[in-house]
Amino acid sequence: MSKNLRFCYRVDKKVGLAEDEFGNPGEAFICLKAKDVKKYIVEKNVYKDMQNAFRKIAANQLKCDEGLLTPITINEYLDKTDTDI
Repeated sequence: MSKNLRFCYRVDKKVGLAEDEFGNPGEAFICLKAKDVKKYIVEKNVYKDMQNAFRKIAANQLKCDEGLLTPITINEYLDKTDTDI
């Protein structure tokens, strides 16, 4: 069974990724997956490095500043979305 680490982020409304029911810019939430990791528990500094690397990748894909992506917990991501991971 492969293990996956998930990195979740809140995307600032300035990015324009989401809108509310009135068409106003709103926050969005994204979750990126590091597939086939060897273990779920990694050292804090390694985790932070991975989190920053995935944030940089996401910002590049969204064509926005990294500062507009805020790391959040997977629990916060699940609370803010209707997604089952």
